[in-house]
Amino acid sequence: MRKKLLFIVGPTAVGKSKIAVETARQIKGEIIGCDSMQIYRGLDICTAKPTPEERQIAPYHLIDFVDLNKEFTVNDWRQKALEIIPDIISRNCLPIITGGTGLYYRSLIYGLFPAPGADWGLRETLMQQARVEGEKSLYERLEEVDKESAAKINPNDTRRIIRALEIYYLSGQTKTELSSKTEPLPLEYCPVVVGLTMQREKLYQKIKQRFDKMWDMGLVEEIKALDEDDLSRTVLQMIGYKEIKGYLNGTYSEEEAKMLLVRNTRRLAKRQLSLFRQDKNVNWIELDPESSSERVVERIVEIYWKK
Repeated sequence: MRKKLLFIVGPTAVGKSKIAVETARQIKGEIIGCDSMQIYRGLDICTAKPTPEERQIAPYHLIDFVDLNKEFTVNDWRQKALEIIPDIISRNCLPIITGGTGLYYRSLIYGLFPAPGADWGLRETLMQQARVEGEKSLYERLEEVDKESAAKINPNDTRRIIRALEIYYLSGQTKTELSSKTEPLPLEYCPVVVGLTMQREKLYQKIKQRFDKMWDMGLVEEIKALDEDDLSRTVLQMIGYKEIKGYLNGTYSEEEAKMLLVRNTRRLAKRQLSLFRQDKNVNWIELDPESSSERVVERIVEIYWKK
């Protein structure tokens, strides 16, 4: 019999951590973080890590374990997850993979293709072209070399466009061609995927409320304490870092920094929802801010046992 894995995914601020913890409590689970920023030590406020109380209720894996100056790739995360999953099962517990990093999620279920690593010089060259000629120029170039990949990428998603072009220039093959060489989740596992979503305006309101709370908890002080010369490129690109640094150096007022934080997080949530919506295997549950966590967990458990 295939071993079930439960995935709880969705956009930032929808409430995944709380629901995952309650689900783990009910059905004896352990949680594997699927978040590319929560892997880093520190940054507890900025990345909205589960609270110490939540971590006492359910064991957590793959959060808070990478130094801030280290790069940690999606392949690194996938290999760690594949090591932890059988360990959790050996304790007769259910692995619950939860988070909003779609690339991590897709890598575990559908596999990673043998793409070349990052070339930061090439990326900067392409980014400079986008600044000079406009983002549309990069998308048009991608359409010329890899129409299938271009069709799956939003023309405004410069980061993914650059990555697709980088793969082509470094490997001589398109992302589409390399994708055929992926190794998906081992057949011994059966993924059960639940997606949490919410009416967009209500989600945006939750995002704003979260940042107001973060600000009061000491978000500015947490970012101020970081040494820019000792941070990985990934951390430097994190939502919250540039906005708060801009506030600290006088580029933005407090209100402007807060506005940028909310705006950029909304855009992230929109991208996350778009990516997860592409997966027809996701069982969606629409939440309301007043939704009872108990009822949501009941629905998740129902979905889990039916699969």
